[in-house]
Amino acid sequence: MFTCAPYRFPDAGTMEVLQYLHIKYSLHLITNGFEEVQHIKIREADIGKYFKTITTSEEAGVKKPDKQIFEYALEKAQAKISESLMIGDTLEVDIQGARNVGMDQVYYNPLKMDHTQAVSYEIGHLIELMEIL
Repeated sequence: MFTCAPYRFPDAGTMEVLQYLHIKYSLHLITNGFEEVQHIKIREADIGKYFKTITTSEEAGVKKPDKQIFEYALEKAQAKISESLMIGDTLEVDIQGARNVGMDQVYYNPLKMDHTQAVSYEIGHLIELMEIL
């Protein structure tokens, strides 16, 4: 499973959801940005312990939605597209990137923004992941 960092729109219950998912699934994080900055954000949010791998765009050499960052992260995680799910909060970056490699996606849309994009799943609260997975 691949996800973007859930610290952008912190939901009540975020840590509980991460704990639940961490027990049941192998979690991996893909994030655009520089290594040092992203690792500081992840450390400050206290979420790094839930992820087996963290892939930054700086490390991969390309940014989401480029399919190469997803392929790089999949290889690093030794994961298969068919067994992976992208959870992301940006249609143009996370969701489109996952579609670029043929991966199912969950659009985390806490602000309930209107859109016309086709997504595999859409949620308004992270707790809803527990119903999907």
